[in-house]
Amino acid sequence: MIWYWLLLLIPTLAAGIFMLRLLRHDGERLALVETAAQRDRARALADNIALSVDDAKEGLLEALRDLPATNRVEALRAWERTNPLIRNVFLWKTATKALQYPGAAYGVTREQSGFIRRYADLFSGHAPWPAAPPAELAQPAASARQQLRALSKGAPAWKSTPADAPQPSSADHGWLTWYWEDELHLLGWLRGADGDAVCGLEIEMAALLSRLVASQISPAPPGMVYALLDGNGHVFAQRGGAEITSDMQPRAAAELSPQLPHWQVALYGAAPAAAGGSYAFVSALLVSAFVIAILSGGSLLLWQARRNLREAQQRTSFVANVSHELKTPLTTIRMYAEMLAEGRVTTDDKRHTYLEVITRESQRLTRLVNNVLDFSRLEQGRKQYRFERLELAAVARDVLESQADRLRDAGLALKAEFPESSAWILADRDALSQCLLNLLDNAIKYAAAGGQLCLRLVPDTAAWRLEMEDAGPGVPAAHRARLFEQFHRVDDSLTTRVAGFGLGLSISRRLLRDQGGDLSYEPATAGGARFVMRLPLAGPEPAAPAAGGAA
Repeated sequence: MIWYWLLLLIPTLAAGIFMLRLLRHDGERLALVETAAQRDRARALADNIALSVDDAKEGLLEALRDLPATNRVEALRAWERTNPLIRNVFLWKTATKALQYPGAAYGVTREQSGFIRRYADLFSGHAPWPAAPPAELAQPAASARQQLRALSKGAPAWKSTPADAPQPSSADHGWLTWYWEDELHLLGWLRGADGDAVCGLEIEMAALLSRLVASQISPAPPGMVYALLDGNGHVFAQRGGAEITSDMQPRAAAELSPQLPHWQVALYGAAPAAAGGSYAFVSALLVSAFVIAILSGGSLLLWQARRNLREAQQRTSFVANVSHELKTPLTTIRMYAEMLAEGRVTTDDKRHTYLEVITRESQRLTRLVNNVLDFSRLEQGRKQYRFERLELAAVARDVLESQADRLRDAGLALKAEFPESSAWILADRDALSQCLLNLLDNAIKYAAAGGQLCLRLVPDTAAWRLEMEDAGPGVPAAHRARLFEQFHRVDDSLTTRVAGFGLGLSISRRLLRDQGGDLSYEPATAGGARFVMRLPLAGPEPAAPAAGGAA
């Protein structure tokens, strides 16, 4: 049998290992795909934010260029008050290299004082005003944004600027990226037409970036967080409910340079390795379930095959035992009948003895045949019962009286303890008698050496309890669990000294259970065996009709 297990186990485990390797490879591939998708998503978010920053910067410069040239300071101050994206405005004189605004003539606020300190090197002339990117590099992106802006205003997207129209020079405007106390600041500037002054603005970074996060970063899916990180790696803004801690590493990140140098868009969430681990765990569970299902199914088939083999062996042994058991009484009957028929028995005593042997063996043969027939009917579900009201003590006395000679010949002294009251039951007389005969046969075969047999009838809850107790060796503990199984015997060899084929107790229990009762085994106090028959009580006997009643 071990070879069958190996033939089942080895291919199944090999298939399971192969499937696990395939699933692991798929998990790694999915993790790589997921990582690449997160990088693309971060890059797309960064590109959207960068494009929006460029649009905002270009729009601010266009608005700055559209301000009236006369009374420029008042126009700048009014523009600062009305535009939330502007933190500070300024007007710088080229000739004197000094600020006209903010200045003492207009009053300087604390915010403006900080503004002047931040850009002191620029306003003092120690740092040059930078130029815009070369036209050949900046023009394609600017042209594309202008076409989009034209579409939003309803102007034809295909209409281009005339070739002879004046173009702003890259030297008269630009944006300055400025760091002060580890903070990023954006300063836009525009040189006047006469070149005598430079006006400009400082962007309110908090207002700009908060609007960009709200408009350009979509809500994060469950389990993920989109974050905008400043140049120091601190979270400036985020979308998503999870909290970002200092020890968390982003799944993907994209730089916002050159629009926002050192700033990043980062994506946080379950790491790809963890996602791959979950996939591998679920895959392992599925493969394990597959392997267990195959092993369980194969084990069930092997168990069923062994059970069928065991049953086939039991049935073969049963047929051999039946043939042996039927042959013994038939041979005895035939031998004694031939001796009587040939007149070889001359005395009446011997004739009487031979006739008793023939009668006894005929009864034994009848019991064997009845057991075989009952077994066949029970197996096929064709056993029929004829229920009637019976007095249990009377049925037991009849059976004991018919078997008195057998009990006496076996050396068993019978003791019957029946109550004086009637024990009425509803049962089939033949089936009940067959059960009692089987138990008596069992006692004669195995407990005759004890010399005593007690039949006791006692009332029980909603049933009568008929106990048959002997003083024999009892049933070994190893065989008690299988005592009522078909074909089970302590010694099932053909050479055993005890006749039988292991059906009597099994048939008796099934007959009693079909009638609402049961048969069980209990070790006797003195060491013998006690078989207990339980039979349900019958209802009260219907009263006889009164004389002279209506017909």
